[in-house]
Amino acid sequence: MTRSKATTGAPIILMLAELDNQCPPAHCLEHAAGLQHAGNMNVETKIYESAHHGWEFIGNAPFFDKWAENYAKCQAWMER
Repeated sequence: MTRSKATTGAPIILMLAELDNQCPPAHCLEHAAGLQHAGNMNVETKIYESAHHGWEFIGNAPFFDKWAENYAKCQAWMER
């Protein structure tokens, strides 16, 4: 199945964490490149160096929850 590369034309920015071990940025970068290749020029990516999953949370230092479900090595496509 091929994912649609159609957008509304509104600007898209993907703010990604370099060290995210739950949602690694690689797939997001590939998707953004595919959108751009399809003619969607309002797509921008920003990788925050040394940032971990949940980097946007202002609080204590990052922590590892050994009981949290982690799908970093899984791939799933959700379509509507």
